[in-house]
Amino acid sequence: MNAPAGIPTRKSARPASPQGPFDGTYDVIVVGGGGGGLAASLFARWQGRSVLLLEKAPELGGTARKAAFWYWVPNNAAMTAKDMADPKADCLRYMARLSRPEAYDPSHPTLGM
Repeated sequence: MNAPAGIPTRKSARPASPQGPFDGTYDVIVVGGGGGGLAASLFARWQGRSVLLLEKAPELGGTARKAAFWYWVPNNAAMTAKDMADPKADCLRYMARLSRPEAYDPSHPTLGM
């Protein structure tokens, strides 16, 4: 399975550890592998930090697993590396149409916003 940006995903980076002492040093410790925890972990890694992500459930995603959850970052590095175009104008039209469909006007200079 692949994430929208083509980044491989998996259920768990490591199998659950047996209970007992744990000794490790990390720059960032994130508790919870839901939407917020995954974002915090991702951005900390992008900043070169070592990250420990703790999740009590057998799979990542938290309550977002019930909502067809994924991240979309327009014109991101993974897309650029694969020569995938994601023009700013297309991004703005898409977000305007989804956020306020009743006001959306593709011919208006501000898209009806």
